[in-house]
Amino acid sequence: MTHLDVDGDALRRRYGRLREVHEATGSLITLRNVDALLKEITQRARLLLRCDSVYLDLPTSDDPTVFAVRTWSGDLTPASLGTTVSRGNGVGGIVLETGEPFQVENYLSNEDIQHETAHDDMLAGNDIATLLAVPLVFGGRITGLLFAARRLPRSFDEDDILILTALATHAAIAVRNAQIDEEKEAALGRLSDAVTESERQRDVLTRSALVHGTLSDLVIQGATVREVLEAINSTLDIPVAFLDRSVPHRPRHLSVGGLVVTPDVAGRIIDSAEPSPRMRSVTTGDERWLVVDAVTGEGMLGTLVTPENPRVDTDLGRVLERAVQSLSLCQLSTRALAAADRRSATELVTKLLQSPPRMTEQLRRRASRHGIDDRGAVPLVSDINAPSALQVAAEWTDRSGGLFASIDDRLVILVTPDTPTPDIHKLTDRLIRQADGTGPGNIIVGGHSHGIEHTADEYVAACRALKFADSLGVRGAVHSADEWSVFSTLFHEPDSASLDRFIQENIGPILSYDDRHQSSLSETAKALLEDNLSPKAAAVRLGVHANTVNQRAARLDRLLGETWRRHPRAFIVLAALNLHALRTDL
Repeated sequence: MTHLDVDGDALRRRYGRLREVHEATGSLITLRNVDALLKEITQRARLLLRCDSVYLDLPTSDDPTVFAVRTWSGDLTPASLGTTVSRGNGVGGIVLETGEPFQVENYLSNEDIQHETAHDDMLAGNDIATLLAVPLVFGGRITGLLFAARRLPRSFDEDDILILTALATHAAIAVRNAQIDEEKEAALGRLSDAVTESERQRDVLTRSALVHGTLSDLVIQGATVREVLEAINSTLDIPVAFLDRSVPHRPRHLSVGGLVVTPDVAGRIIDSAEPSPRMRSVTTGDERWLVVDAVTGEGMLGTLVTPENPRVDTDLGRVLERAVQSLSLCQLSTRALAAADRRSATELVTKLLQSPPRMTEQLRRRASRHGIDDRGAVPLVSDINAPSALQVAAEWTDRSGGLFASIDDRLVILVTPDTPTPDIHKLTDRLIRQADGTGPGNIIVGGHSHGIEHTADEYVAACRALKFADSLGVRGAVHSADEWSVFSTLFHEPDSASLDRFIQENIGPILSYDDRHQSSLSETAKALLEDNLSPKAAAVRLGVHANTVNQRAARLDRLLGETWRRHPRAFIVLAALNLHALRTDL
């Protein structure tokens, strides 16, 4: 099994498990009894992580900063019920301090953790070695702690932590939803304004669940960041933009709903970034923005931006904070899938260069991971295909976007449409220096395509120009495909009778002689004209003795007349020889 297969299988397993979390949400939000809901959460978590036990802590009624075991699923003893944890004590205490997931192996023997006797006794009584805890967060505060436990000292992997965190996100909404329902039932008939507030909260939570469910589906399907933004825009009816910083060297600004974020404004917002996924306000000149930073363990991935307006209240801000979690997952998945694409780039590049291309939605998404959108790409084609050149292409596309592949002994690079021309020049300069022992090679830079469906045509034109350059003896040069367009017209127009006449009128006799005698007089004539009529230099070029060249030159004089050696006729004869060579090669 290849490395790519392993990555693909891992991604499919991750998406399958995320789908299970999403499916679990449907059953969670239908439960209105808090105790039944909490039990369902722990059972779902235990099934998803396949661990020995899962338990859930909620704040105690006496002190909201102290959390106690409310329910569990698995092998915990009844004596575990009510065991408390507070800030600074144990795994749960660390989570209460940091707000981030935390786990430890060999809990009881770990000296880096502040231990509390009652909690240690509970873990020892249940023979627990490994403990993972994630927070349930609602309204910017921790409302619960979800623990996963194993008897063996074996850590939970990153996927397990991701799955448990995702479930906790859903669970926090569902728990609060159920609590609101219970509180509403207790308050009905006493305070009408309490009923109104409850319904408002319910509406916010429903909309939040709808947004989160929609975005979860998109992430599972491998959607692009733009598709996630469009879903936020259509569901919440607000314009949004995402300042994408998942690849530091090529940030992109994606906007939907008509929102325009200028580079200057984007720079100020980025400079104000905070390491916290909380909605905040940023002022740039006369404009005020509400922004939420997408922060993960891998660093800052980007910033979600919307103009400040009265509709975006605190509750809607929480929805946006949860939406950023989906954007983060989308970015991480996109990064992983893009890495997988680069390892099988030949297949992807070949599909993009089909004429006409079959642009399925899946192919568009794959291309967009590398910065290639409906505007197409600039094809760069070279006969410099040494391993060092491939390494240059790999480093450049990883940093600047685009794709590369080795096709038909050519290096093909698809450059993103936003790439500045000076950057393309830097790339071609590096590639020219990578020619191997076969001698210097050529690079052809194709034209900017006007749509991805025309990229294949630009690639064909670049390949044709590369062949022209080789046939004309050009080496170690960078050209644009447009520079060779005259030859393309000359050799690919339906009517080429005039070209036939030109060749026959000027070198027809020696071509006929070569055909009859299987000789190479045309090659000798070309070598003499290109080497200033020096028999010695032509002999070296042809790999024969100088006397042989002299004998062939005499025969050329008889066939063409001695004037073939002198200008202007020498220029015309050489042009005819080159054109004939080009036609033969093509």
